[in-house]
Amino acid sequence: MLSTSSFWYKTGAWLQLITGLIHGTSLFAKSQPTNETEKQMVELMRTYIMDMGAGFHRSFEQIFTSISAFMTLSLLFSAAVNFTLIRSELSGKALKNILLINLIYCLAASIVFYFWAFLPPFMCLLLITLAFGSAYFLGRNKPT
Repeated sequence: MLSTSSFWYKTGAWLQLITGLIHGTSLFAKSQPTNETEKQMVELMRTYIMDMGAGFHRSFEQIFTSISAFMTLSLLFSAAVNFTLIRSELSGKALKNILLINLIYCLAASIVFYFWAFLPPFMCLLLITLAFGSAYFLGRNKPT
């Protein structure tokens, strides 16, 4: 079973769902500073409002929250699409192309997170990338 494309495709979709749900919990957590420097930084992130042009005025906390929400929604949407496609009657070539899109998307996100984000989401994205990569390279026909 470990060598089948279907197993790895389903694993990748489940990892997307789980990562999205776990990442979603970060939207409800507030930063708790542990020293005076962190307290000052967190206070500035919450209260310093920048003029972003075109009438947009945002704090760093609002920008950070929007990016975090986008990652959560992106993962949940991708998982939903993948679960739908797994159950579909698409040809093997179509699903292989979809796996390639998943692989490229997750690899690009992994690279971005490696350089500019935190270790836990990077590791989760890397696992998703490995699952989709395994499904893509092991799959000859439609995953079933």
